[in-house]
Amino acid sequence: MEELMKVGYKTISKDENGKPASIWYCAVKKGQYGPFISVEKHWVQKVTNEGKILASKYAGKSFNFPIESAKATAMIGAINGLVLKAVKLTQDLPEFNKDTKEQFREEPEWIDGEL
Repeated sequence: MEELMKVGYKTISKDENGKPASIWYCAVKKGQYGPFISVEKHWVQKVTNEGKILASKYAGKSFNFPIESAKATAMIGAINGLVLKAVKLTQDLPEFNKDTKEQFREEPEWIDGEL
């Protein structure tokens, strides 16, 4: 996979000194089927005193989006809708963990289709 362009990053978490510890790194890449947008979780390996990231390491999680604006926007909208629905369904529940599945009162409706 070839990286065509670095887009930037957003900080996920900071260390005790306020410097980035983990980030979402965004780049345009080219794969077997053409260019796409890749958003990857990275652990920051090296950072300057001013907070500029010099090196980071892929943390094993990525989200890939089409390069075409309409398709990427539609995909983001669908993901956003699902996340907001999940937040709404769980906001009144006690702290959720694997042992509390019985807390769900009803089967949720799928948004825009079924799995």
